Amino acid sequence: MKDNLPNLRLVIGTSSVALYMFIAYLFASTGKLPDDHDINVYFTSTNWVYGAGTLYRDIPSEYPLLANVIFSFVRLLTFNADSTPNTFALIWIGLNSILFAGVTIAAIQANENKRNQFITLFTWLLPSTILFSLLRYDIYPATSSLLMMWYLRKESWIIAALWLGVTIALKGYAIFLIPVFFIYLYNKINIRFALSLAALSLTPFLGSLIIVIIFAGINALFLM
Repeated sequence: MKDNLPNLRLVIGTSSVALYMFIAYLFASTGKLPDDHDINVYFTSTNWVYGAGTLYRDIPSEYPLLANVIFSFVRLLTFNADSTPNTFALIWIGLNSILFAGVTIAAIQANENKRNQFITLFTWLLPSTILFSLLRYDIYPATSSLLMMWYLRKESWIIAALWLGVTIALKGYAIFLIPVFFIYLYNKINIRFALSLAALSLTPFLGSLIIVIIFAGINALFLM
């Protein structure tokens, strides 16, 4: 399979571009995405970028700070304070298409077994995977989760802990991975090391909460 990787990159890259162009065409012809609710919520959360108020305090958002950083970066790429959700959506889907293609290729390359490579390819190209990758922000915590597992595989424990921390900061459900992470490191190293890295994995999330308190006040934590 390794000899075919350049072709694989070409196939996935071309498919991602074609998919993006197809979605863009549907968008242009109908003026609406098949499922645009979440993207509109992301867009609304970015109004603070152009001075409409303070995030969490004046502009509500149900998403953590790191997720809002991603949303705001996309909003900045519109280069227009009066940009519409449609412009935001096209940029969002374009960036996610690139990330989706890269993560798919990396996930396939991580498998040395040819059969597993095809299973991975099939899994990543399922309609549900594509939908949540392009129209949601789940591709970001999924990517950081894969990076965590990659560095665990390489036994780069500290980097793995930090990627777990990024995943938790992106989407809080990942905090439930900490017990598994702790048990794995406890069996690999020792309990002291496992506890220290479990604590390290919480620092990005806790750090983001401190930042929110600084710019929006402690009451903002109850509005997230």
